[in-house]
Amino acid sequence: MTIYDTTDEAALLASALCNVSLSEQKQEAFDSLFNNLVDDKPNLKDILLNPKTQDIEYLKKLLNDRIDQGRGETLFEIGVEEDGSSMDLSRQEFEKALETITTVTNLLEADFANIDELNQLDIVTTKNTVAHLMIRKRPKSIQDLLEIRVAVVGNVDAGKSTLLGVLTKGVLDDGRGKARLNLFRHKHEIESGRTSSVGGEILGFDSKSRPITVNGKKSANQGWEEITDKAAKILSFVDLAGHEKYLKTTVFGMTGSAPEFAMLMVGANAGMIGMAKEHLGLALSLGIPVLVVITKIDSCPAHVLEKTIKELTAILKSKSCRKIPLFVENNHDVVVTAQNFVSERLCPIFQVSNVTGQGLDLIRNFLNILPSLAKYETIDQPFHFEINETYSVPFVGTVVSGVMRSGMIHIGDKVLLGPDHAGQFVTTTIKGIHLKRVSIPVARAGQSVTFALKNIRRTTIRKGQVLLSYEKDKPTPPSSRRFEAEVLVLYHSTTIKSKYQAMVHCGAVRQTASIITTDKTVLRTGDRAKVEFEFVKTPEYLTIGTRLVNFQRRANERCRKNYQVIGLNHTHTLNACFYGHDLKIIVFLEKIEPSISHMKMSGSSPLAPNTPSTPVLSAAITTGLSFKRHYRPYFTKRQLATLNSLKKNGAMTVKEINTRHASCKFIQDIGKKLGFPQKTISTSQALYHRFSLYYSTRDYSAQDISVTCIFVASKIEETTKKLKDILVAVHSVKYPDSKELEPEQVSEDRRRKIIGYEKMLLETLCFDFQLRHPFEYVIKFIKWIQAFQQSLDSKRLAKKAYQLAVDSFKTILCVEYPAHTIAAGCIYLASRLLKEQDATFQGLPESEPWDQYFLSRMEDIEDVAQQILDLYIFTNNSSRIDVSQYTKIKIALNEQAQNRGPDPIMDDVTQQELKPRVPDWEFDGSSPLDVVNTNQHTVSYHFSTS
Repeated sequence: MTIYDTTDEAALLASALCNVSLSEQKQEAFDSLFNNLVDDKPNLKDILLNPKTQDIEYLKKLLNDRIDQGRGETLFEIGVEEDGSSMDLSRQEFEKALETITTVTNLLEADFANIDELNQLDIVTTKNTVAHLMIRKRPKSIQDLLEIRVAVVGNVDAGKSTLLGVLTKGVLDDGRGKARLNLFRHKHEIESGRTSSVGGEILGFDSKSRPITVNGKKSANQGWEEITDKAAKILSFVDLAGHEKYLKTTVFGMTGSAPEFAMLMVGANAGMIGMAKEHLGLALSLGIPVLVVITKIDSCPAHVLEKTIKELTAILKSKSCRKIPLFVENNHDVVVTAQNFVSERLCPIFQVSNVTGQGLDLIRNFLNILPSLAKYETIDQPFHFEINETYSVPFVGTVVSGVMRSGMIHIGDKVLLGPDHAGQFVTTTIKGIHLKRVSIPVARAGQSVTFALKNIRRTTIRKGQVLLSYEKDKPTPPSSRRFEAEVLVLYHSTTIKSKYQAMVHCGAVRQTASIITTDKTVLRTGDRAKVEFEFVKTPEYLTIGTRLVNFQRRANERCRKNYQVIGLNHTHTLNACFYGHDLKIIVFLEKIEPSISHMKMSGSSPLAPNTPSTPVLSAAITTGLSFKRHYRPYFTKRQLATLNSLKKNGAMTVKEINTRHASCKFIQDIGKKLGFPQKTISTSQALYHRFSLYYSTRDYSAQDISVTCIFVASKIEETTKKLKDILVAVHSVKYPDSKELEPEQVSEDRRRKIIGYEKMLLETLCFDFQLRHPFEYVIKFIKWIQAFQQSLDSKRLAKKAYQLAVDSFKTILCVEYPAHTIAAGCIYLASRLLKEQDATFQGLPESEPWDQYFLSRMEDIEDVAQQILDLYIFTNNSSRIDVSQYTKIKIALNEQAQNRGPDPIMDDVTQQELKPRVPDWEFDGSSPLDVVNTNQHTVSYHFSTS
């Protein structure tokens, strides 16, 4: 190998031989080149054995270029010249060459490791000693880490999570899934042993190629921080689900996490069954290199293993895969395979056991020298980040995670977030950046990072949105609703035509797209055509060169399609290549106008029976709010009578009413002391009621449970306070005359006690935090009623109903009725209370069908009013009107109930429950109210907007 630059060497020699006239400058270059060719140039062996100053500089430049090409590392073969000829190094010469390499790597601030020695290969011979050196730079910070993302796929129970647990924790499995427990994110995953979400784990190697494993850490953050602090190379594993019902989650993980490699797990005792073939086809369609790991070889009979290997090799060699299977049986195979794995044809196959450890070293060494396939050119392009997950972090705010597709971003930079449902972008600021759970000042293309966003609520962000670079003078980036594609149908069991819909995965984008038009009537397997697609729900931001997967699943039918975006402008051009369909897409920019909700009115107004021309809202009210109730338990009076030991004869005792009122007032006082909004305070009270349904205050302190509910509610409503600050406020409320505590004076035992109650509360609620408040319904309902009755004193009515809605959380109404029914009861009671207080008050007529206005049964509305009246009567809460007025209204309500007769749902808790009554409502020929018969004893409402 020569040590001089030979750029344009052939051109200069050809010019000399052809007697071509050269300029003076070229003549000097030619003379210099000719003199160099005449002299004997030292080869690489001479440089390594007898290095001079200029040789050291040349070798430094050579290794530095290779390291830059490898993004911080290179595999250097010592003992072989660049032209492939042998150096014939003896053992002594080999040691001398290593000394030269050591000198050069120190100048480059790098380290090297003899891979063959690590792999225990016999490299010592009398002559011709050869070795492979992994030269890796020492990272100056976490930003300089080399990161390679590997997606782990395979059929259910193939051992995906177990292998990752063994590799990353350094501890073998016990045969019963112990190694995988640290990787699961949800309780049901631990119980079932099956991954249902996109998980992540990392494996680090330092600059000397030593694996870094952190075992026994109580916190995952501690382990990741220690690994990133010591590592020079990180393998980021994306643990995906193997069960068929989680296939959409797996597809999203494969497209959204942008893996460079895919690790297909195959159980030796099961073979290529279930979703293994589907996952292999998905990886091939996305152009991701695949390596196969056969697990459980310790518990598999020899003939079954042989059958699995034959089946696997047959699939890899088939026309659809066209892979060259290479079984890695020793460390020499590891080096050869890793060097050539950049080829799409090669598919290495490993055989491992997570119990005995057989074959694990081969995989670990392979991952150590696995080269990166990422491209560095995208760093100079504009910033582009795809959101694949959102979080709400206490004391931080909204956090989004994903992969940096291009560009570079710093803390404090302004970015564009979007598109929203209207196709628009909003401006926000990057508050913080984390890489592998470690804070960094800047992020670059190719990194998996998380961003903390300023003044953005989590509810306004969805997966598939992007963050783009902000430039003041440039227009807002376009979002795309429609796109045209050139489709090649590789496989489809039936035909494809207009109105055909399928799920499109494009990076983090996951949305259904519908076929608008095609240039053929129908498409079948093998057809090629131009097809115009349209996203069904919202516009999306698409970029050039992005691969897409079109996924459709029916009862026993699946269809996959892949694309690759190749152009995007006003007539956005995208090119795609489907597993199932091969597309060339043209996206048309559409201006998306937000839809405006309006009310459909017909007939005459019940509020004005003498004015039939007055429009009235039909049974389905379209107020812009969704009446669809989130799933949560609503209990009947019979169920409430059996849940709490303080209830007797199907009704709450005065003692329990007072206890609940005192606890809720305690929560209210603490919330005001902390400056919480009413929504957070009401959520705390609702949590207290739900917990008290199962546990009596005889067993647990009501005040401790109240404090726990405040702590949990502050997290739910994103008004988080430190637990010590909450306990300081509790002390101030309980002992108003004493000196206020400092946060440092809070007892650690007290704090741990509340944390213990928090766990108990979460388990009692089954981690179900969905709760709707009646406040917004109160305002919306009164605004609607005012539109049809101009004489309504809406301000007084709204103020009174809002106060009643606040006090309703001091009762158990929140666990009996949905929010819109509570709002209806508060409006109804407020109108009667104000009329009782002021005879001139213009309120609501008493003889109107309230169930048609508020989509609630009249019996339920009166029961809400009754329970609020009971609260005021039994707790002597007479701050607004005299208690006698409460009693008078309660007597009138009781008389109305008696005149109306038994409740058609359940007239009494001691009687036989009757079949739920379906209201006879009609709206455009269909009922807006679906009555669902469940094991509960009341009507469960599922409302839908028109």
